[in-house]
Amino acid sequence: MGRRLHWLSSSSFDEVRHSIISKGPEIERLDLIENTFYYGTVSTLVFQGRDDGPLVQTIDHGAGVSFRLESTSTVRVLVPTAPLELVQAGQQTELQQDRAVFLPSDEFSGMARKGRFVVLRLQDAAVAEAMRTFETEENFLTSLSMAGGDQALPGLAQLTRHLQVMVAMADKEPGQILDSEQFWLAQEQLLTLRAAQILAARSRSDRRPKVSRNAETLRRTVDFIHAHSDGHIDLMALAEQAGLSLRSLQIMFRREFDSTIMQYIQRHRLTVARTLLEQARPDQTITSIARAAGFPHLSDFGRVYREMYGETPSETLRRYRPYGRPYR
Repeated sequence: MGRRLHWLSSSSFDEVRHSIISKGPEIERLDLIENTFYYGTVSTLVFQGRDDGPLVQTIDHGAGVSFRLESTSTVRVLVPTAPLELVQAGQQTELQQDRAVFLPSDEFSGMARKGRFVVLRLQDAAVAEAMRTFETEENFLTSLSMAGGDQALPGLAQLTRHLQVMVAMADKEPGQILDSEQFWLAQEQLLTLRAAQILAARSRSDRRPKVSRNAETLRRTVDFIHAHSDGHIDLMALAEQAGLSLRSLQIMFRREFDSTIMQYIQRHRLTVARTLLEQARPDQTITSIARAAGFPHLSDFGRVYREMYGETPSETLRRYRPYGRPYR
C-alpha cells in the first residue's frame, strides 16, 4: 500500500543526506555550501510499498547545497520551489521555480538554494512500455536524454500541478481514500502515463532546447513576477517591459506554462503561501502570510488555496510547528 514510509526531520545534515541518498543511489555527492545553521526534512512516499519501487520524495533544505549525480536510466522529475542551477557538459541551466523538469539521464552537477524540492522517481521499464501507447518508435533512453533539463516541454505544467496536489493530499491525516491501495496504484499509473506522454511528444519533435530571444524574454518576465508577486502586477506594464503586446505575451505563457499570465501568477503566489505556512513563526497569522504572498483578501486566498491543495490554509498551518517542523 502506498503511504509515507519515512519522515525525517533533523538539524543534522549528515542524517538528511543519508536519507536522500538511500533513495537515490546515483547521487555521487551532496554537500552544504553555506556555513550556517541547518534544518531539513525528508518525506518519502513509496507507491508500491517497496524501497526500490516508484516514489515521491519531498525535501526541505534549510541551507544551500551542491550536488553531483551519475548517469542513470531511472526517470526522475523534479519540481523546485527555490533557485536551482544544473551544469551538464559545461552548459549551465537555471531552472524556473514551480515547474517540473526531467532530470538529465547523463551525469550532471548543480547547486540549489534553501527551499523545497519534490522529486518523482518512476520505473524506466514502466515508462518505456507506456510510451508505446502514444505511438512513438523512439528509443526510451534517447527520449529521456533529449528531455533532460528542458522546462518548455508541453505537459510539464499539468504534471507539476498533479504532483503538488498529490503531495498536499498525502500530507493530510489518513482517510479512507488515502489509505486505499487502489488510490496509490491509480496515482502511480497516471503519473507514469503523464511522463510517457511528455517523453513521446519530445521524441517526435526535432527541436532541442534552444536559447532564443523569446526564451530570454520569458525568463526575464518570470523573474520579474517572482520578485514582485507580493504586490500588484500590471499586465500591460509587464508586456511593455517584455517588449511584446499583451496578446503575444499571453500566447507565450499559454504555450510554455499551459496557463494565462494571471493563472501563473496565482500558482506562484500559492506556492509561496504554502512555504510560508509550513515555516510559520509563532507570531505569524494566516492573514499576514496571505498578504506576504500577494493575496490582499483572505476569503479569496482561502478559496483558491483549497482548490490548489485540497485543504485550507489553517489545516496546513496546524500540521506544522514553528520553522517548518510538522506536528506528529
